[in-house]
Amino acid sequence: AAEKIVAAHLSHAGITRAGRKPSDGGSSRLTPTFQNLQNRLQQHLATHVALRHSDKRGSIEIEYYGNDDLQRILGVLGLPMEET
Repeated sequence: AAEKIVAAHLSHAGITRAGRKPSDGGSSRLTPTFQNLQNRLQQHLATHVALRHSDKRGSIEIEYYGNDDLQRILGVLGLPMEET
């Protein structure tokens, strides 16, 4: 749990985990409006979010750290994981 809190805090501060190549995620090319949206998503989901946007298409990448974190994020999104 402590690792998740630290990862979320570092992600919010824009710091990547050690050993990882910093991924731009398109953030340097985002307009202030989309940068703000990316930041809001990161705060809401408490994890790293990369928003990529262009005039014709885009993507949202949401990181998670293990099954428990995935289930937590799905819950925040209102989409609980289905039992198999």
